[in-house]
Amino acid sequence: MFRFTKAIFLLPAALMSLPQAAQAADFGFVRWPGYLDMPIVLTAAMTFILFLVFKTQMPKGAADFVSVPKEERSALLTLSTYSMIGSFALCMGMVFVGMGLARAAEW
Repeated sequence: MFRFTKAIFLLPAALMSLPQAAQAADFGFVRWPGYLDMPIVLTAAMTFILFLVFKTQMPKGAADFVSVPKEERSALLTLSTYSMIGSFALCMGMVFVGMGLARAAEW
C-alpha cells in the first residue's frame, strides 16, 4: 500500500517546478499572480479526478452522498468525498487569495 507513497508526493512537486509562463492568468475580474497558476491547475485537476472516483463509487439509484446509508458507504467513497471537498475548497481559497494579491500588487 505504501509502495508508491514517495512518488505520489513528489509528482505534484515536480509538476509545480516546471517552467511556467511569466504572464498571470487574467479572466477579467478573476485574476491571480503567475506563481499560483500551477497549484490552482493541480488542485482543479485533483478535484476533477476525485469527482470521477466519487461518481464511480456511488451506489446505483443514490441521488447524492447524504442519501446513501452509513452502512453502505465504502471507505473509498467517504475518502473521495471529503478529499474532493477539501481540494475544491483549497482551489477556491487559492483563487480568492490570488485575486487579493493581484489587487494588492496594483496599488
